[in-house]
Amino acid sequence: MKAAIQFLVKGDTLVVTKIDRLARSIIDLNNIVNELNAKGVNVRFLKENIEFQAGENNNSLQTLLFNILGSFAQFERDIIVERTGEGRERAKKQGKHMGRPLQDKKAIEKALKLYYERETNRLSVNDIVKMTSVPRSTIYAELRKIKG
Repeated sequence: MKAAIQFLVKGDTLVVTKIDRLARSIIDLNNIVNELNAKGVNVRFLKENIEFQAGENNNSLQTLLFNILGSFAQFERDIIVERTGEGRERAKKQGKHMGRPLQDKKAIEKALKLYYERETNRLSVNDIVKMTSVPRSTIYAELRKIKG
């Protein structure tokens, strides 16, 4: 979003669907809106039906509502992050695999065998990846495990 904001110029209006789509925290949200207004850019939030006009003294009640809604959005995000972390910890304790799905061990073994036989089979790493469907990064990670 920061990259898009730099292209806004005086007289533009930034239209945002919801307050929590613009920033992760109430401090960032206020800074972004104030920065844009100072540049002469209007900011409109569709769901909350709030618009901040550049260069105008905005309604103090509107600013209060904006800050309250922004605080709720930040609170909601913090709760989601907290619950996600708790769920991840619970899953780890239950022994569930976290992250990407594991590669097939037989395919990895085949890829490593082909890798070590490159002198005779004349296969490149790209050829091995295509033949075994084992990603290049997995091959190199497994080689590091063996060497280290």
